[in-house]
Amino acid sequence: MDNLAHGLAGAWIGEALHRGSRPLATEEYRIRRQLYVATSVFANNAPDLDLVLSPLLPAPLGYLLHHRGHTHTIGFALVQVLLVFAAALCVPRFRARLAANRSERFGVLLVALLGLGTHLALDALNSYGVHPFWPFDAKWYFGDLVFIIEPALWACFGIPALFLFETHWARAAVMSLIVFVPVAAALAGLLPMAALGAVLSLMAALAFFARTRGAGASLAAGLIAALVFLAAQAAGQRSAVRAIRADFAGAGDRELDLILAPLPSNPVCWNYIRVARDADGRSYTMSRGTASALTGLVPAERCPRFQVARDADGAPAPVFERGSIARLKNLARDDCWFDAWLRFARAPLIDGTRASDWRFATRGTDNFTALPLGPAARRECPGWIPEWEKPRADLFAE
Repeated sequence: MDNLAHGLAGAWIGEALHRGSRPLATEEYRIRRQLYVATSVFANNAPDLDLVLSPLLPAPLGYLLHHRGHTHTIGFALVQVLLVFAAALCVPRFRARLAANRSERFGVLLVALLGLGTHLALDALNSYGVHPFWPFDAKWYFGDLVFIIEPALWACFGIPALFLFETHWARAAVMSLIVFVPVAAALAGLLPMAALGAVLSLMAALAFFARTRGAGASLAAGLIAALVFLAAQAAGQRSAVRAIRADFAGAGDRELDLILAPLPSNPVCWNYIRVARDADGRSYTMSRGTASALTGLVPAERCPRFQVARDADGAPAPVFERGSIARLKNLARDDCWFDAWLRFARAPLIDGTRASDWRFATRGTDNFTALPLGPAARRECPGWIPEWEKPRADLFAE
């Protein structure tokens, strides 16, 4: 997920734990709120500091293998909890508070642990994926449930967070941010107007509830709204998967993966990439298209899509790419860069000069995952490679 969503979720968690703790005098109450909220916001974003590790490997491998890497695993959770606690100690007023109060030391450790767990949970919702159970399990897990930038979650966590600020200008600044971005996305054609209306309506409803019922009730309402939204996404996902598999029922191949990416704040329209092994066992096919979870009300052709290809009748047609499994195996055997790259790629697309992950491009191999291909003798093998399991290891199985 984007860091705004992580930060707002952190503010929600910090405020919830603060309100659930024992009552304090006014000034102590204020300092504890600042301590819990600041620590939680930092903890909810701390795993993304792995970006500083990207230079450890040459591009694009550094970013692909280290972002959402070890800092996004339970193997490094304890280290990160201690680092978050140490960061809190760097603030003089927080340090004094923690030195004098054992229960709040425990509270900060709990806030840090919940923040790290929430970060992994949110990142697991989209098609980029995480491998949280390392070192016990190096497999990638993909939720394929929520777009990587999701304004609905900003509303669910952001509106309750507004009431953490004591001044009207600070509240206005946060509100402007979580409203401006969806509006700008809609004006740019990246967010359907219906989805924008739903997000703004959700924000208005949560704000009204907070004003009439109080900040504590607003926290509960935001969490309930987030769970309802995720439930709607899950229902839409199941319906879209049924529609896609019905379309490919007679394909005669073996489906290996179905990669789904919904539109922001829209459980109806889903872009997909279907990866399948052909019946001959020598090639694999990737099919890209758009599906509707409510085909009777919103046909797929009315959904925004990755590509605008259409069939003879004018309906949106899937885009196909076919790859050779033998070539994939030969490249992995002969090119150590490519073999390392396969530890990230979920939809490997290979042309004559480079490879890329088709999840992040609408055409060709031009995106941030692009890896130039060349004789292995011309390139020294990269250094230490994380041992993530290859998402497309199924293509190498006999």
